[in-house]
Amino acid sequence: MVFNSFRFLLFFPVVLALYYAVPQRVKNVWLLLASWFFYACCGARYLWVLLAATVITYAAALAMSPKGAGKPVRARRGVFLAALLAMLGMLAVFKYAQFAVTNVNIVLRRIGIGELTLPGIALPVGISFFTFQAVGYLIDVYRGKYPAERNFVNYALFVSFFPQLLSGPIGRGGALLPQYRAARRFELDNVTGGALRFLWGMFLKVVISDRAAILVNTVFDNYRQHSGAAIVLATLMYALQIYTDFGGYSLMAAGCGQMLGIALPVNFERPYFAVSVKDFWRRWHISLSAWLRDYVYIPLGGSRRGALRKQVNVLVTFLVSGIWHGANWSFVAWGLLHGLYQAAGDLLRPVRERIIRALRIDTGTAVWRALRIVTTFALVCVGWLLFRANGLAAGLRMLLCAARDFNPFALSGGAIYALGLDAANFSLLAVCTALLLTVDVLAERGVDLRAWYVRQNWLFKVAGAALAILAILLFGVWGNAYDAANFIYFKF
Repeated sequence: MVFNSFRFLLFFPVVLALYYAVPQRVKNVWLLLASWFFYACCGARYLWVLLAATVITYAAALAMSPKGAGKPVRARRGVFLAALLAMLGMLAVFKYAQFAVTNVNIVLRRIGIGELTLPGIALPVGISFFTFQAVGYLIDVYRGKYPAERNFVNYALFVSFFPQLLSGPIGRGGALLPQYRAARRFELDNVTGGALRFLWGMFLKVVISDRAAILVNTVFDNYRQHSGAAIVLATLMYALQIYTDFGGYSLMAAGCGQMLGIALPVNFERPYFAVSVKDFWRRWHISLSAWLRDYVYIPLGGSRRGALRKQVNVLVTFLVSGIWHGANWSFVAWGLLHGLYQAAGDLLRPVRERIIRALRIDTGTAVWRALRIVTTFALVCVGWLLFRANGLAAGLRMLLCAARDFNPFALSGGAIYALGLDAANFSLLAVCTALLLTVDVLAERGVDLRAWYVRQNWLFKVAGAALAILAILLFGVWGNAYDAANFIYFKF
C-alpha cells in the first residue's frame, strides 16, 4: 500500500477522520497501529524487522540514560556499540549479504574453489530509512543531545510513522519527538495545506514521473539498440523522472504529516537550480545529506584535519551514500563520482578564481549563474546515467556510446516517437514539465504559491482541488501496466 495506490486513498481518510475523533491521549496509539498496519500491507512477513529495530534502539537508549550517576562511560559505550552493531548488522544481512557473497564467489571461481551459497533474502521495504532514523536517534542520545524517550508509543511512532516509513525523509528525534508529545488538534489550514502538498506530489508522480519512466525504461533496458542521442535523451528524462518521483513522494509524505499535525523535514529545495555539486547536495535528499554530514563526515574529522584528510573524508562519505542506495557497483561508482566532483571542485578553486580574474568575468550576472547551473546539471546527469543503468558495465558502455555516437538528428523524422512515448504524450510531458519549472522558478524567487492558495476563500480552494484531482485522473499514467509500488527509492 503506497501513496499513489487506491488502497491508500481509502486508508488515509479513515485514519485522518478517526485520528481527530479519538481523545488526545490515544491519538498516538491510533497512529502507531495505523502505521504498523500500513507496513504490514507492504510486507507483513518483515514487520518483525521494524519492531526489532524499534525495541533494540528504545531499550539501548534507556540503558544509556541518564549520562551521569550510575552509568559508567565504559558501560554506556558498550550498550551503544552493541545496539549500533545490531542495527547495522541487520541492515547488512538483508541488504548486502547477497551482494557480498556474489562478489566473493567471483573470486572463488577464478581460483578454483567451491562457491558459497546463501538462502534467498528479500529486502524489507524502507529498511534503509527507518534504520538510519533509529541509528541517528541512538547516536544523539549517546552524545547527550537529548534524553532518551521513555514513552514507548511515542518512540515507536517516531520510528514507524507511516508517511515517512518507506522512503523518508529521515527525521531527527530532537525535531519529531516533541511533536509526538504535544497535543494536536484539528486545524483547517493544516488539512488544506497538507492536501495541496499531497495533490502536487501525486501530480508529479503519476503525471510526470511515470510518463517519463516509459521512455527511460525503453532505452535503458535495451540500450544496445539505441543511438547515443537516445541515451542522452533518456538520461535527461531520468533526471526528470527521479526528481518528480522522489520529490513527489516527499511532498505526499509531508502533506500527510501536515494533515495529521506533524511537520516532517523538507527533503528537496529545487536541486536542479544548484550552481555546484556541493550546492546540489544541499538541495537533494536533504535529510540523507544532513545525516551523512553529522554521523559520518564530521566524526571522520570533517575539514578540521587538513586539506588532504578533508577530501578523503568527502570520498568516504559519498562512498557510504552510494552503498546506502543499494548493493550494486553502479551505486558505488555513482557515490564515488559525486565525491570526486566535490574534491575536484575544492582543489581546482584557486585555478578557477585565477581564470575568472584574468578574464575579468563578472560572476554576479544571470548568465554566469545560468552557466554554472547548466554545468552542474550536466555533471549530475552523468551520475544519473550510472545510477539508473542495469549494472556498472552497462552504465560505462552507455556513457561511451553517448560520447561517440551523439547525433541529435538521429531522433528527427519521428524517430523520437519510437522510444515509448507518442507525440501526444511528449506534448503533455513538455507542458507539465514547463509547469513544474515555473513553480520551481517562482519558489526560487521566494514566491510561496502554497501559502497564497491557503489564504484564498473556501470556494476557490475547493475549485482548485477539484481541478487538480481531475488533472491527475485524466492525465495520470494508469491502466493495466501501472505499478503503484514503483517509487524509485522504495528499493533503497
